[in-house]
Amino acid sequence: MSRHFHYIVFDEERRVLITTLGDENIVRVAISADCGFSWRPLYKGPWQFVPVLVEKDRWVFGFDSGIAKGGVAVYSFDEDDWVFAYLKPDGYRFAQFTSITRFNDYYVGSLGYPPAILVSKGLLHWYPLHIDPTSTKYNHFVDATIWRDKVVVATGKELLIFDSRDVEEALRRKPFLAPYKAYLDRVRGVLFMLKRLPRIPRVQE
Repeated sequence: MSRHFHYIVFDEERRVLITTLGDENIVRVAISADCGFSWRPLYKGPWQFVPVLVEKDRWVFGFDSGIAKGGVAVYSFDEDDWVFAYLKPDGYRFAQFTSITRFNDYYVGSLGYPPAILVSKGLLHWYPLHIDPTSTKYNHFVDATIWRDKVVVATGKELLIFDSRDVEEALRRKPFLAPYKAYLDRVRGVLFMLKRLPRIPRVQE
């Protein structure tokens, strides 16, 4: 059973609610076609998410995992298939997404830890628009939204505004999130699932 909702969004085209769940629950994503009266699991596994971005032919999820260092997941409707991209932050132990949105042809991602705003062309490499190196704790308030031709960011203590020139400049910097093999983290993910499998009762002789 889930302890709480992480994020909830409505896909207008498919007329379903999508929610991400935490913590310690093997059901990480659930959907509802009746305004939340009933839910069915969409993804069971070790990877935990917070934000969901609804696109025309897929949903994009940002990792908020205690197992993997960071990443994004993409669910494709036509194939009914999940693809996971494991992403390692530069100089930090892990990265946790709080939101993902679109700005023209780019993705804009917010991190709660480290508090940061990143941009990406294709979800695999994320470049820093803003990073707060002074914060050592998860910041729930970091969020980015698109207003006209600007990226508007709230951090809980600042309001930051970026335009397309800022985005282009960020893309020339060293990536803050980049793919890694995640071999050890995948093994830890398997162990996470094995520990939570239903126990088979022993037959008394």
